[in-house]
Amino acid sequence: MSRYVPSRPYLPNNLLEKLKNCLLKRNTFLKSESVVVFVCGARPQKDYRSGRDYIMEYAQKHLKHINFFMAEQIFSIFQNEYGYDFLTIENKLADYSDCIIIVLESQGAYAELGAFTIKDELAEIVLVINDYEFKNSKSFINYGPINKVNKISKFKPTIYTNLKSILTIAPEIEERLKEVKREKNKRIDLSTFDNFIKCSAKNRMLFILDLIDFCSPINHQELINLLISFYGKNKFDIRLDLSLLEALNLIKRINKHYIKNNINKNMFFEYKGINELVIRSLIVNYYHKYFREKVLLLKERVGIN
Repeated sequence: MSRYVPSRPYLPNNLLEKLKNCLLKRNTFLKSESVVVFVCGARPQKDYRSGRDYIMEYAQKHLKHINFFMAEQIFSIFQNEYGYDFLTIENKLADYSDCIIIVLESQGAYAELGAFTIKDELAEIVLVINDYEFKNSKSFINYGPINKVNKISKFKPTIYTNLKSILTIAPEIEERLKEVKREKNKRIDLSTFDNFIKCSAKNRMLFILDLIDFCSPINHQELINLLISFYGKNKFDIRLDLSLLEALNLIKRINKHYIKNNINKNMFFEYKGINELVIRSLIVNYYHKYFREKVLLLKERVGIN
């Protein structure tokens, strides 16, 4: 028989206060490994491994301190659910990334390079990888987009290599990404509603992910209620953040509840003054006592990759 008690708070009030006080005291620090990189290149094919495929596989094994994602994971959400055009998507993608790597190995990648270099703020975070064969080519690509990236990108200049053996430049890619790798955690002020709204899209999304990590399984309205309890406002729209977290395979939705996908991945923020593991343990114990439906959902988490 279900032990769900409708009138009972979905989270213990004392734990909510601890989290709230941490925010109010500005004790939230974005961890140094909270770096997001999107990689553009040839789309995955069944019988062909592209240069981008090799970079992604290498990163997952050897660059675990950086979060790599394929760009189309986020494209589909912007296009299918929100109806954004291609150029708007490019602008949005920049809001959620620290670096955009473009491997020039397909017509689509050339188009993406052109789109990303229209605006300076986009070109500044682009790292281009091109084949040696085209290094001295008298082409629009070289004289236009690549030339602009080589002038203003923090990851310049373009890396040239044989794309069929692209991993020979893996150390160079890692060296370039030191531009966005921080040695220390960075204080992010989330103490007020205005600060939360003005926070960068990427940091706000990662904060939402941490809240899910603390409280999962948690549904959409409970997340809204959690933010209301922190900030005393009822003007939150986190649908896009949740959609992107799903698209990036960082969370999974089960029976209208959100659960963090990689249970071994640490939180993206440090919350000084509280023990994150203890808080999470107390929340799970609370669910065991009063919300057995949530406990059943947690059991499904074991099979999530």
